[in-house]
Amino acid sequence: MSSSGTEGPVGRLLTESFQALAREQPAQHALMCEQLQGHTVEVCVGAERFFLGFESGGARVESTGPAAQALLVTGRGVLADVLDARLSLTRAVLTDALEVVGPLASLMALHEGLVTYVHGAVRCPSFPALLARLRAVCREGAPAGPPLRGESHGSRDG
Repeated sequence: MSSSGTEGPVGRLLTESFQALAREQPAQHALMCEQLQGHTVEVCVGAERFFLGFESGGARVESTGPAAQALLVTGRGVLADVLDARLSLTRAVLTDALEVVGPLASLMALHEGLVTYVHGAVRCPSFPALLARLRAVCREGAPAGPPLRGESHGSRDG
């Protein structure tokens, strides 16, 4: 089961999504946790910072954590653009709107876990409401910034 020590809205929504995935698609949740077991990811979305930890029993979102094997940095505006398909995940990484840093093995595990998470999420009845709330959070306080390498998308600072 997921636990949360994070105070920010993105971290809280991620905690809720892990709980929903565990409840509504337990096999996908278990597979994601297995793929990411032992990995810690530091996530910075605008001013919000939290850590994701994974073990066989579940996923955790916490305000502090051990040294992370991977770092993910972006802004709310970028997250909103990706969620609304105005910016692809690949383009976000290539333009540095989304920075993902870590050793190759950790990044490969993170990719596998993300794919498993999404495959489960699209089958969870509670995810549309969670996604709507995440979109609202990302749009609120997501200031437009300078174009990214010739693109017209928001900055990571949101």
